[in-house]
Amino acid sequence: MQYARYLVLWLAISGITAMAMPVAHGSIEVPTGTVITIRLERELSSNRSLSGEQFTASLARPLIVKGRVIAKPGSEVRGRILGVSGRSGANAYLVLELNELVLADGRIESIATEPLARRSEAHATGSPSWNFPAVGTSVGAAVGKGRGAALGATIGASLRGLSAIGTQMQPVEIKPSELLVFRLK
Repeated sequence: MQYARYLVLWLAISGITAMAMPVAHGSIEVPTGTVITIRLERELSSNRSLSGEQFTASLARPLIVKGRVIAKPGSEVRGRILGVSGRSGANAYLVLELNELVLADGRIESIATEPLARRSEAHATGSPSWNFPAVGTSVGAAVGKGRGAALGATIGASLRGLSAIGTQMQPVEIKPSELLVFRLK
């Protein structure tokens, strides 16, 4: 008799626990445009990361569809770097996408998100962003007629190259503390 009481108590506790735990059962269609907010596990940088490189992250907010928790905060999310540039030049960027999500019930599901792009800004150290070849062509044409225009364009292009020396390239860096927001395709 006492055994039956413990069994009923155990079933009651198990039932309450099962009701409180968010679990995804069956197939649930997640609408296009659903937002997935993540935090990276490690820093990504346009100086060190490579195109095609995989990364892991954790879900920052629950993924809820039709009132059901599909994935809990802290759930693992996997993605990859679609594109990277930034080792030289003034156009550093990182392009990321997510491709897998661990659901509340432990299943791993493939997902497709719109790419997330981050661009760097070049910080001038005193040089204005002028179109030096055009300025050189105009000055050269005014001073030396036709030949002066060609020479002026060449000098202007050189000046533009020199202006890049006065511009500091800032790599794109995404820290683990940053929240990144992706949208499902």
